[in-house]
Amino acid sequence: MSEALPLPRAARAFVSFVPLLRANGFAIAPEQTTAFLEAITLLGPRAPEDIRQAGLATLAPPPERRATYDLLFRIHFLGGEEAASAEGEDEEVVRLQEEGHGDEEPPLADEANESGEMAVRAEALAERRLSPGGPSDALRRLAREAPRRLPRRRGHRRMRARRGPWADLRRTLRETARNDGEVMRLGRLKRRPRPRKMLLLIDVSGSMKARSEDNLRLAHTLVQATRNIEVFTFGTRLTHLTRALRLKRREQALAAAAHLVSDWDGGTRIGDALQAFLAVPRFGSYARGAAVIILSDGLERGDLSALRDAVAKLSRRAWRLSWLTPLATDASFVPQTEALVAIRRFVDDMADGGSSAAVVAHVLSLAHHHIWRQADLPWLVGPMQPRIFGPYEAIRRDYPIREYLDDLAGNGVVKSVYVQTNWAPERFEDETAWVQRTSEETGWPHAIVAYADFAADDVRPQLDRLKRYRLVRGVRMQLHWHENPLYRFAARADLCTDPTIRRNVARLADYGWSFDLQVFAPQMPHAADLAEACPKVTFVLQHAGMLEDLSPAGRAAWRAGMAQLAACPNIVTKLSGLGTFIHRNDPAHIAAIIADTVAMFGPDRCLFGSNFPIEKLWTNYRDLVDAYLDATKSNPHHRDAILRDTAMRVYRLAP
Repeated sequence: MSEALPLPRAARAFVSFVPLLRANGFAIAPEQTTAFLEAITLLGPRAPEDIRQAGLATLAPPPERRATYDLLFRIHFLGGEEAASAEGEDEEVVRLQEEGHGDEEPPLADEANESGEMAVRAEALAERRLSPGGPSDALRRLAREAPRRLPRRRGHRRMRARRGPWADLRRTLRETARNDGEVMRLGRLKRRPRPRKMLLLIDVSGSMKARSEDNLRLAHTLVQATRNIEVFTFGTRLTHLTRALRLKRREQALAAAAHLVSDWDGGTRIGDALQAFLAVPRFGSYARGAAVIILSDGLERGDLSALRDAVAKLSRRAWRLSWLTPLATDASFVPQTEALVAIRRFVDDMADGGSSAAVVAHVLSLAHHHIWRQADLPWLVGPMQPRIFGPYEAIRRDYPIREYLDDLAGNGVVKSVYVQTNWAPERFEDETAWVQRTSEETGWPHAIVAYADFAADDVRPQLDRLKRYRLVRGVRMQLHWHENPLYRFAARADLCTDPTIRRNVARLADYGWSFDLQVFAPQMPHAADLAEACPKVTFVLQHAGMLEDLSPAGRAAWRAGMAQLAACPNIVTKLSGLGTFIHRNDPAHIAAIIADTVAMFGPDRCLFGSNFPIEKLWTNYRDLVDAYLDATKSNPHHRDAILRDTAMRVYRLAP
């Protein structure tokens, strides 16, 4: 067995400086130590200042702690006085423990402190002996299904496909040569999927004592299932466990992990731990584009601003950020603790982390990019509310993008536009960001109609936030009001005349975005005035004006209002949701509305919309498309304009 080469005497003084920094709260990775030595070698230092500058460049102390760094440098290299805490600096810092042998042997947990009762800030070092236990049904399921169900991303390499954005010229030419020069079929290529990076952060503080061991067993199973994962624990310290959990035998891996972690069942400083994680460049890179999962109850006893800032940074780097807490026992969970309330807007998922089965179910669902998630929509989670489409128990669930694509399959649909689905108003940007990520992963949808509150004094700050997302093409705020409370949505009937709303809608012209207009027939005169007041904005009338009164008088009022809207050249109409008020797919009803609408607006100002999954309450996509095809089959120009050309122009979809 080979022995490690002894460290050269000349290097010892430099190497020993790094543990001193770590002991005083500086997060320094091993490669930074190597870079420090290489910088000193290159400089051939002639003075201590050269060494200090090399440390600043490679060890990267935070600017706010530069004074502490300088003091420690003087103590170590120049024999100065003992280190004291810099003025205003928190003495309770989170220390980083790398995967290696530490200098201290922590006491056993049972001897060190009573824990598992409440979250505290104080640090208590302890070692725990973990029982390997037998694999539960949940862990067996994770091991079995993880290789095919963990999230993936599109790589740069290409592979053969039935449909894809690139032509496979090599395969096409080979087949052409075999067919005597005839091109029988054009081969296609798409980007080859690759496993997505994952990052698992596990809270081992006292308040999570009941879940710590099970979470470590789950981490071991996950590490064995994929090579593209990193695992850390945190409490009052941050510990990197990936290498230990790579050991195949569970008892060996858990024993190694238990020895590395020295802050079992101690205090809770989540924000400081996450800040320490982000402070190390190598660790921070693990989160970039990764599925980040944090297993913690969120009972923070440290600085909430540090936690909020760290989670916001993680959210910006991560592909998806999930916070799994034992407090979230059902889909209607609403955060109550200060910490969880503070971070909710930065987290994609806040779900149940109270059992291995719940965590495994969430991990295996990460690859299913939902077109809506029940937990994000208050109207799908809470009690049933009056809706224009009637009872909706069947869609009070997640609607995955894969299910949507399955609904589309074989119907000739090649592009889609996502229209906001009424998340909580303050989370308008979260909705847009999430749909953008879904599109980047799956290629669907191809444009977004987002939400903004046009009743605000100035909507531009909201629009500026939405401007960061390249798929945004328009904005919707629903203005429809009806004397029937079951159909009522807006606060009052005359919002189209509100000066603030008019002023804010006009500002969409500066962004080049459309406004999705949703009103009933009695509101149409005021809606026409709104369109005339904003001539540079394109208005997309929802659901062909929502004909809900099918009596002769009701139809006459609808036609009169539609004629007023059609007189505004900047209004186009979406032929969508035409079964909303009759709760069925009726080809004759659809054909009649299309005929009347096209006669007033012309085919070049009409476009098809499916309103799925709402219309899935009463029909399937095949029957819905067939109804529109039957209604337009007599005129190919009308068919092409309604089913393709108008939407491509209005939403600026790439061909």
